[in-house]
Amino acid sequence: MKATVCVTEIRGNLREAIRKCFDAFGGIDRICKGEVFIKINALMPDLTAMTDIDVILETVALVKEARPQPKKIYVFDSAAVGFTTRVVYMMGDLAKRIKKLGAIPLYLDEQPSVDLDFRGKALDYPVPIPRILHEKLILHKNENTYINIPKLKCHIQAQMTACLKNQHGLLYNKEKAYNHHMIHEKVVEIYRMFKPDFNLVEATTVTNHGNFAYTPDWAIKYDLLLAGTDAVAVDSVGARLMGFDGREIGHLKIAHEQGLGTCLYDEIEVIPDRSLVEKKKRNLNNQLAQVPMQASKGVVFIGGKERCCVAGCGYVEFWTKYITTSAKSKPFVAVVGKGHDTAELDKYQGPFFVNGPCAIRELKSYFERRKEKDRKLKVIYVNEHFDLIRSMMGVMKAGQVSMKGAMSMLRIPMGKMIIGLTLSMVHGSRYKT
Repeated sequence: MKATVCVTEIRGNLREAIRKCFDAFGGIDRICKGEVFIKINALMPDLTAMTDIDVILETVALVKEARPQPKKIYVFDSAAVGFTTRVVYMMGDLAKRIKKLGAIPLYLDEQPSVDLDFRGKALDYPVPIPRILHEKLILHKNENTYINIPKLKCHIQAQMTACLKNQHGLLYNKEKAYNHHMIHEKVVEIYRMFKPDFNLVEATTVTNHGNFAYTPDWAIKYDLLLAGTDAVAVDSVGARLMGFDGREIGHLKIAHEQGLGTCLYDEIEVIPDRSLVEKKKRNLNNQLAQVPMQASKGVVFIGGKERCCVAGCGYVEFWTKYITTSAKSKPFVAVVGKGHDTAELDKYQGPFFVNGPCAIRELKSYFERRKEKDRKLKVIYVNEHFDLIRSMMGVMKAGQVSMKGAMSMLRIPMGKMIIGLTLSMVHGSRYKT
């Protein structure tokens, strides 16, 4: 059966544009049943990194119109490692506005868990997942509805963010960090277990380069919505809009090969037609080497001759640049990968931030020998391919970035941050570093 993707341009009335997407697949009444779970992208407290708030609220309002009326409507996610979901939901008073519509904000990082065997290569052990999702969207899947509304974005590690990548938010922090260098395999393994009934991709603005707009010009205006039941096909059309071929995106290729959907753009029926996709298509960038960002003066990045992959240690370069340019950082040397010339390292007095098992295995004895001669030499190790919070803390420690400096990177008032963190602890957050 040929996959169908609806591409709708937003022209004034947002709710009617969303309704048009649902109507292309039988309407809201046909799609919604039982309790409705709406998965958003609540990555971090930055509006450019989140599903557009108006799209979220108008979708909730539209779902409320379904007949029979949904028993409950949940708007859920789990923020990126290093953030609590409750804090992200404070952006634009999202949680309050969800409640005002009669829906329920659901913070996955505060939910009790149950273990689920994904039988995967990346998720290769019984993984804890929120019990409510296991009960409602696996055990009683046929009785309830799962609507997925991600934001379309470039992503240096996963190449792009849309329907499949949005499933990564179903995991707790520890599992998000686990095998992150296998991000493409991970998101497909999650998608096999949790297939949305309907996908509505918000492409009002699409972030270039990374998964948030570091500068305003990274947010590219599209004013589009993409919709469909085949998440792989929807993502492939999203890839086309950003100038990529679905077969170039690791997780789409894997999903296609496993028969979970099609990533072949020419085999997808685009309604009303392909002209809007071709009109709006832009050549965006998801390559680390092309990101227009420089590290703070005196901060040196040494990558060795070989890095495992961009989704692992390679991504540390982006975070090193982001943190040191956004906060006041002192000079230091960041080291990842393998195949290092120690004569090059000899040129620097440190501090050194050494990230990843490859670099540590190769260089730990070298640094220990240097420490025998210079007891003041400072070396910080993070023995993970990429653990966002540990790597970020390592960069901050090496660069002597204060907590005040780190907070200056975030786009949420300190008061709201403190309230959100406090409430998360009160409600039993599973937030871990």
